Amino acid sequence: MLLQNQNLTSLNLSQCGNLSAKCLQPVILYCNNLKTLKLARCSWLTTGAMEALALHQCMLEDVDLSYCGLISENCILIFIKKFRHLKTLNLEGNKQVTDKSLYAISKYSTSLKLLNLGGCNDITDKGVR
Repeated sequence: MLLQNQNLTSLNLSQCGNLSAKCLQPVILYCNNLKTLKLARCSWLTTGAMEALALHQCMLEDVDLSYCGLISENCILIFIKKFRHLKTLNLEGNKQVTDKSLYAISKYSTSLKLLNLGGCNDITDKGVR
């Protein structure tokens, strides 16, 4: 389906539990106009898939990675550094988000309009300042 719809600008795969990281391959390689990507609660989302996405996509503005427990903090940092035009970033419920992530967001994500960090229990006052 994604190979036949390469002009997609928005894709929501949130809570699609029967998928695997392989489903993102056509998105990564062919959907070059993608601006919105929702992957909330995708337990199959891996650090490798996120790193590949960061290498091949550049137009993303709205990303939902809430409750994606398999991606590492380092992966989040790479993602933030790559996508500098993000307007919406949802990291809710990701325990791997720390003050280091917040520092990267403040440095690289200057276009943000909405940032959701609900349930990110490892952030502190220092990071939020």
